Amino acid sequence: CQEEFERDPRRAPGLGGGLPRQQREKTMRAAFLRYTGHVKLIGHLFRVSLLSDNIIHSCVQDLFGDPSGPPDEEKTECLCAFLVAAGPKLETGCANSPLFGRLIKNYFKKLAAFAQ
Repeated sequence: CQEEFERDPRRAPGLGGGLPRQQREKTMRAAFLRYTGHVKLIGHLFRVSLLSDNIIHSCVQDLFGDPSGPPDEEKTECLCAFLVAAGPKLETGCANSPLFGRLIKNYFKKLAAFAQ
């Protein structure tokens, strides 16, 4: 699961320059859907306490991407899917830990900045 998460879906096998545009887009879309599925799985694993807070924060930071560059639309979409999957546990964590709460508030501030 970690290997799939760390793999960039835009570098999926079969995306070489020899494919027709339509086939390349289809392959990219399939890779993106697979990546989104893995991100949702990570959120669900966190929700049932199979992953630690540290791992989750590392994943979220990776999904936010490079802070100096523009937001990556696909990773932001995956981040939103992750937050939906992990939401209930994230809310509980905010209530139980001030540090956790500050991190989550910062994540939502970044997402709000993306929306503008």
